[in-house]
Amino acid sequence: MEQSQHILLVDDEVRFGETLKQILSFYGYKVTIATCGREAITLLDNHVFDLALLDVELPDMYGYEVIDSIKENNRFLIPIMLTGNGSLDTAIQALRKGVYDYLKKPVDSDLLLKTIEKAVKHKQLEKALRASDERFKILADASWEGIAIHDNGILIEANQQFFKLFGYE
Repeated sequence: MEQSQHILLVDDEVRFGETLKQILSFYGYKVTIATCGREAITLLDNHVFDLALLDVELPDMYGYEVIDSIKENNRFLIPIMLTGNGSLDTAIQALRKGVYDYLKKPVDSDLLLKTIEKAVKHKQLEKALRASDERFKILADASWEGIAIHDNGILIEANQQFFKLFGYE
């Protein structure tokens, strides 16, 4: 891990949260705890987090509802759901909201750490791919040559110079 990831841990079980915070802190993660959905939303509005561990059943809302409130400063946040008594319906709902993974409590710390590592790596690869795609588009648009990308004869992408060559402006 090249930099300390900031994790938002949202769980109404205080002892569970404190124990998990100690474990994650030992492995170099910075952890902030929220005990309800409203508190988590306030923290998400005012701070940047890399990852959120969300209990499914919070006192004031479902954990996956917190995901709907994520603002622009946390658009790259990786949500992972934790539950002590989850059903198939809640798992499906969470996955539809874009949750990276869904783990049952009591969660094995090794499994959680591996899941966090994979999630962070996945998000880093997504960011790198997005940056590479943006660089490609900038280079293609800046080129004097007409550039086109096709798949079996179907035009997928082309720069403005390509369209100008064929009289499209």
